[in-house]
Amino acid sequence: MDANRTLTNVILVAVLVNDQVTLTQGGVMSYYEFTWPMDDRLTDEDWQEMLDNEEEPPLPSWTESFVIEWDNVIVALAASPVKIREK
Repeated sequence: MDANRTLTNVILVAVLVNDQVTLTQGGVMSYYEFTWPMDDRLTDEDWQEMLDNEEEPPLPSWTESFVIEWDNVIVALAASPVKIREK
């Protein structure tokens, strides 16, 4: 297993700080959904082995609008809602 491999992805979020848009970075957990035969229970150990062998399923297609792979890193993109306030 690659020692750098992790289930945590990078998230970049544009937020409003002191009336300026600032790009922030954090971590988010990976998300997978897939079918598996009911008569062959997927154990934690089996799942970890799949990850170790880089056999995890692809991310769901609905994540394509905000998840990219950049320089071999999975990055989720988001923007916080801009709060309009009176001055």
